[in-house]
Amino acid sequence: MLMVPHDKRHIPRALGVMPMAIAKPESNDDLRERIAGAVGDCDYIIVDTFPAGIAGELTELQTPRIAMLRLHRGAHTEGYTRAVASCHRAIDLEAHLGWLDRDDVVAAHPVTMPLAEPEPGDQVDVLIVGGDELSAFADKLVGRLRFKGLTVARPNGFPIAWHTLQPRVVVGAAGFNLTYEALAMDAWHLAIPRPRAHDDQRRRAEELAIVPDSPAQLEELIDELLDRDFSRLQSSADQRQIATTLGGDLGALLLGDEYPVE
Repeated sequence: MLMVPHDKRHIPRALGVMPMAIAKPESNDDLRERIAGAVGDCDYIIVDTFPAGIAGELTELQTPRIAMLRLHRGAHTEGYTRAVASCHRAIDLEAHLGWLDRDDVVAAHPVTMPLAEPEPGDQVDVLIVGGDELSAFADKLVGRLRFKGLTVARPNGFPIAWHTLQPRVVVGAAGFNLTYEALAMDAWHLAIPRPRAHDDQRRRAEELAIVPDSPAQLEELIDELLDRDFSRLQSSADQRQIATTLGGDLGALLLGDEYPVE
């Protein structure tokens, strides 16, 4: 079971997980009581990104927390440091970015969903992913690229890993999921970092993607990348190494020596 805000209940359903949808709480105490009631006799709570919860609502729960940490702007604040220290176990899913230097955190690797098996005819030149913020720009870019004769896909749905499309170039933001799905696909990633309160998309993009200076340069880069006779992973040993770790057993990664072995 995955606990999510009421307006995000489509996400666990897309993942095949039963959601427990929570309407907006009246206070942190209200949210804490709901979570405590839902947790019951669970051995652990697995927390994504925010080790104490988004608003610190997990700090007083007795159930041990396992934190999956990824690039976070507030990593060196006192509150974040204290929250990580209070976890039973914490793993850094983006240790290769060097954003969190702590002895009490296990350096690990990113994890992506398994990619869908490609089907005949599903290779495309460009895959453009744009949510609400990038929607108008993405739609205009699709038209311009198709006018040039390129094959362009504009997937509608979550996550792109489920699509059987095999793009050579991915255009989109630089969030955690899209960044590593593009890497797993061995697709060049032209990133348009979006401003986020906690996620430093620009830092991730500058480390792992190509960041165009302008829409005009983005189109030029698409043409240049499509003309290359080598792939993204062939061009970078560092990215090739990260790509080899993207799968793996998430349970073993989270629980370490406590993971049950048959």
